[in-house]
Amino acid sequence: CLAAVVLATLLAITMASEKEKVNLPERQLKLSLYQDAWKSVKNPAKRYLKYRSYVKDEMFGGSSKCMFIQQTQHEDFNQTATTEMGFYNSTRSCVVKYTVCTHVETTDPYCIPNVIRAARCTNSSLYADSPIIFSDYNSCDVVRAPHTGNALDCELWVAEANINDVPSICEFAYDVFCNTTEKYIISDQSCTNPTKQNVCQIPAQQT
Repeated sequence: CLAAVVLATLLAITMASEKEKVNLPERQLKLSLYQDAWKSVKNPAKRYLKYRSYVKDEMFGGSSKCMFIQQTQHEDFNQTATTEMGFYNSTRSCVVKYTVCTHVETTDPYCIPNVIRAARCTNSSLYADSPIIFSDYNSCDVVRAPHTGNALDCELWVAEANINDVPSICEFAYDVFCNTTEKYIISDQSCTNPTKQNVCQIPAQQT
């Protein structure tokens, strides 16, 4: 299925990128107040990828627009959630959706989880990480995207309500920690149009 293919490839790229150690400026304990992964995951809002620092995501939607996530079924005890992910397929004029399981990870030097990990629900060894740079836990999240193979790549996710009104602090965080000369727009107000909410139907199998 689509999720299995995407996450299997994600694992290969993520493992390769982890071999390359990069000093990231946001990895500071004093910033942990804004990097609580579980607090971010608990935000129930539907969030759209506003823009990113790279052109094409080989693992998730390619160059498709209107990419989104929404996390539900939160379990505080083991800090897990279910994540619905999707993007608009302009060729078919419908939304491609799939579901993954999410939990959080803690990396040095932190004492709280600072990484959101999305994994195939039936095989947690197939995963993609999103280390948090900054979150206001309501309107936006700025994260790294190491699954691209470049540990410095960034993404800015915004709540649906803020898709056309990104808080200045979120823009500031992206500009400070990410490459400000590269902002590839992925979502705008048109993504919330009812005509872009129809879910793609899975073709019936031939018998």
